[in-house]
Amino acid sequence: MPLTTGIFQPRFGFAYRGPHSTVVRGGYGIYFSSWRGAVAGTSGVGQQGFDQLTNLVASFQGDGATPAARMSNPYPNGPILPPGSSLGLLNDVGYGGYGPIRNVSNKVPYEQSWSFGLQHETKWNLVLDAAYIGKKGTHLYFANAGNLSHLGPEIEHYTPAQIADLNTFVNNPFADPTQSNASQLLNFDNPLLYSQIQKLQLLMAHPQFFGFAGDEPPIANSIYHALQVRAEKRFSNGLEFLGTYTFSKSIDDASLTSTNSGYLGSFASLQNPNNPGGERSLSSFDIPHVLQFSYTYELPIGRGKPIGGNLNPILNGIVGGWRTNGIWRFNSGRPINPMLYQSNSLPTYGPQRPNLIGTPHRNGGKDSVWINQYFTTADGSDFLAQPAPFTIGTAPRALGKVRDPGADNADLSMFKEFGLGAVHEGMRLEYRFETFNTFNHPQFCPPDATFGSPTFGQIYYTCNSPRQVQMALKLYF
Repeated sequence: MPLTTGIFQPRFGFAYRGPHSTVVRGGYGIYFSSWRGAVAGTSGVGQQGFDQLTNLVASFQGDGATPAARMSNPYPNGPILPPGSSLGLLNDVGYGGYGPIRNVSNKVPYEQSWSFGLQHETKWNLVLDAAYIGKKGTHLYFANAGNLSHLGPEIEHYTPAQIADLNTFVNNPFADPTQSNASQLLNFDNPLLYSQIQKLQLLMAHPQFFGFAGDEPPIANSIYHALQVRAEKRFSNGLEFLGTYTFSKSIDDASLTSTNSGYLGSFASLQNPNNPGGERSLSSFDIPHVLQFSYTYELPIGRGKPIGGNLNPILNGIVGGWRTNGIWRFNSGRPINPMLYQSNSLPTYGPQRPNLIGTPHRNGGKDSVWINQYFTTADGSDFLAQPAPFTIGTAPRALGKVRDPGADNADLSMFKEFGLGAVHEGMRLEYRFETFNTFNHPQFCPPDATFGSPTFGQIYYTCNSPRQVQMALKLYF
């Protein structure tokens, strides 16, 4: 059955113009992502054990001098033949099985999006806009959840003695002559052909595979709500500007896939592989407040302007006709991501997180205070605690009560055009003076949120560049 069967992507939108230049808008739609289950047939997953590679030996015993392979006979010892179906169920035994998994990897990610807003035009070419935006992601790819080589949830109730027993070595039931022959045919160092293996390997769902995984399963979900406010003035009387404010909240099960690794501060976390839904928390890239303002302003100085309307041409060429523009951005920080310095995770489980026992608080005062210690306690013991060995920490993946340092930045510029029509019709010269991070304000990176670390709560780096200044001349002809 083709994967596109049953995919229905409705779209609906409306706009109504009411009295006094007011417009009501809204809409709803479903948008599917592309399925990445090796539809092109080029990934090669799930083929190990059925194909074989014969390396070319260019010199005798690898001495680099005595020719061994010639064009007439490039494989003097013959190629290594794939076993085909001769191994039966023994195929891939001891290998890391990887490939699409039936009824798990064939879901197609999709997003539902809806909106409702009001727009009103006032005098002075000014438009005011306020809208609610909602999005819900379903069957999203979940990073690190494709590995199925893990023990069942029963080990969460094991005693330390039982945990230690899992790591003991026992006789390997796979170590028999048939398996050894299979290893020779496949020319692979098979770890499951050793005489002994760890007991936990035999308790996994697929003990015959040394690692068993599929693609990142489409089992994650997300939800996003936002209020977006916009004020835009079209160019008139020498001024245009755009101001926006967004108040939002984003929640998901996983803020990362292999295709967006590290994007916007995302990271992979799966503490309990038997309960991926337990990772649901604020998105690691959640930023609740974003205020932006951009503008272009033609200074009222020069010939024909309110100031210096009768300037002589030479003076006007110096002080008249200047424009300025700027982009200002202020935003709150992302959630902190609590981790452990010394982790005692359950076997085959993900990294252990600390226990959440209170509400974190950020230090106030001068920058020098909270840079050296971001939290009100030097060790974080007022809101985090070391969990017992081989337990699941209660701290969420992302904690929004205290956030990373926010950002405030301004990029400003001045520019002026000089008419050169006397030289050639339409010719002009433009001069630009531009600054980035104009006020040289540092944007500090997140503090160390690794509980138990000697540098817990300290900030060592800035995440932006220092002020940059550039000038340019551009000739139009």
